[in-house]
Amino acid sequence: MAEAEVEVEKRKILTGDSIGVQKVYAKYKKEVLLKEHAKAWNKLSIDQSKYKVEELEEENAQLQEEMTKQGNTLEYKYEQMARRNDQLENQVQDMMRQLKDFMDSQKK
Repeated sequence: MAEAEVEVEKRKILTGDSIGVQKVYAKYKKEVLLKEHAKAWNKLSIDQSKYKVEELEEENAQLQEEMTKQGNTLEYKYEQMARRNDQLENQVQDMMRQLKDFMDSQKK
């Protein structure tokens, strides 16, 4: 309840703790106490699995987004490498033709 910022006096009333003589002066409407209880409800629940699932789903979405970005980057790098490989192959073929032409010219 402290995490939910429920006032100490209201927290004690909601949990059944004694507030001493304040009990005479502290008269809260049920609606007010209900609102305070509602603020702390998800913090009071023993079974936090629902909230863990939500946290994990959010983390999963972030990881998926990051992987997509990295995947796109890898695909781009792969395409760059493939283009560079094609360029190098063309250069090698040109050099081989030039070497063949040179060799043929030396035979004559």
